[in-house]
Amino acid sequence: MTTRAMHPVLPPGLRRACQRATGPKRGRRIVLHLGPHKTASTFIQRMAEFNLPRLPLSCEVIAREAAELQALRRITMKLRSEDAARAAHAELTEAAAVLGVRGRYARATLISHEDLLGPMPSRAGIMGLYPFAHLTLPAMLEGLQTEGAEVQVALYRRPIHDWLTSVQRYRNRHRPDAPWLDVRDFAARHAIPYYWQGFYKRLETVLPQGALHVLEFRAERDAGLVGAGLYRLMGMDARRIARLVHIPPQNVTRPETARPAGDPAQPQQ
Repeated sequence: MTTRAMHPVLPPGLRRACQRATGPKRGRRIVLHLGPHKTASTFIQRMAEFNLPRLPLSCEVIAREAAELQALRRITMKLRSEDAARAAHAELTEAAAVLGVRGRYARATLISHEDLLGPMPSRAGIMGLYPFAHLTLPAMLEGLQTEGAEVQVALYRRPIHDWLTSVQRYRNRHRPDAPWLDVRDFAARHAIPYYWQGFYKRLETVLPQGALHVLEFRAERDAGLVGAGLYRLMGMDARRIARLVHIPPQNVTRPETARPAGDPAQPQQ
């Protein structure tokens, strides 16, 4: 039997019909990918959506622009204090529960959006490294787990110097004459710690044991596909991942660096 016959490409309508025919799934997994910003999150989302017809029927991808996902995003993006984050617990839980229902016919669902951590550090006047995430994530998980789903949280790690350089470049993308700060000065100005570990520890204290997965941006980029770790968390093996169709990455800070179609998908920023 040919590979194509074993793994047919299904149009969206037929795919949904096939999934619904077997009913809601028990023991399903939600992979909640939270970026952070400037770790190829938009590329990962576009790549997953583009390849959805090629994924196993056991896997689902919630579109970046899905109304339920955008509703949850709008809540996290408006928070400006710890008190506001605590007060939003019920609202976050309710929105997450509605979003979680979207994947009830698949055993593994990818939900991906970097703004669920909150605004990009240095934006919206918020000081620190996603300072409210330890308050908002438990509320989201409470909602996503209402139908018994297991939630795994995934973050991509990029060396902090490279990451902060990319953040500052993005912040100044429309201001060519803006002064360029030393990366440590940029971090200090916005109260951003010059390391990731403290941020991860904050999340580990509020998440179930083993639920946080830190994936290496540079390693996956160099291997040819940022996002491969998410597909593995969804239960896909290396052969299935290798059969995905690569799309050209787009650098949102410097669009002129995008590779032509057909080139290996290796986003640089």
